[in-house]
Amino acid sequence: MPLVAAAILFSPSTGLANCEEARIMAARAHAYFEMQPQNSLELLEKAHQLCPGDYAIYYNLGLALYLTNKPGESYKVWAELAKRHADSKLLVNLGWLALELGRPEEAEEWRKKSEEHNASDPNAVALHVEILFALNRPKEALDIAALNKGRVPFNISRDHLEKVTAGIRQTYENGDKSEAADQLRDAIREYPEIKKLQSARDLMRILFFDRKVEMSGEEK
Repeated sequence: MPLVAAAILFSPSTGLANCEEARIMAARAHAYFEMQPQNSLELLEKAHQLCPGDYAIYYNLGLALYLTNKPGESYKVWAELAKRHADSKLLVNLGWLALELGRPEEAEEWRKKSEEHNASDPNAVALHVEILFALNRPKEALDIAALNKGRVPFNISRDHLEKVTAGIRQTYENGDKSEAADQLRDAIREYPEIKKLQSARDLMRILFFDRKVEMSGEEK
């Protein structure tokens, strides 16, 4: 993720001279970030101190923290920024970062807030799918992925498909064999690569071919 320019917001209580100096520092940090990331981060921190009301500087400070392997600090900066000025890009970034930090419930809160600004944001839709997988709701995740196929470039991984199979297996173990069979048929129809998974092949055998086989695969 490169450092990006963003809209500039002015704080009436901040001196214009300070902000002008801060923007020069931020531009220098941007230009040299790839070669000197730590020095650039320090420049952005100083720029933010000089002009705390500048959205672009504050946003890029959070981004620089993330790119220098400080995701927790980046999250704090962006969460504070969202209290002052929230847009879809910032809120979705917060959602992805919360997910990366292992906080799917918080990620879902940020995603919901982003919908208030842009309900059709493809990044927010992709985030929704990942959150549902993280919350162990794979069927809902695939339903949304299928609904937005062609509009949002999803990368459904092997791990995702394993979670789908595990969810269907749980439906079977809960006693609803017919529903489990329907779910597996639907999943394979949308994502034929599921059939390549050993877990899915075992489940297909159980559901469709040999009702005498236990879930462990051992015959009675």
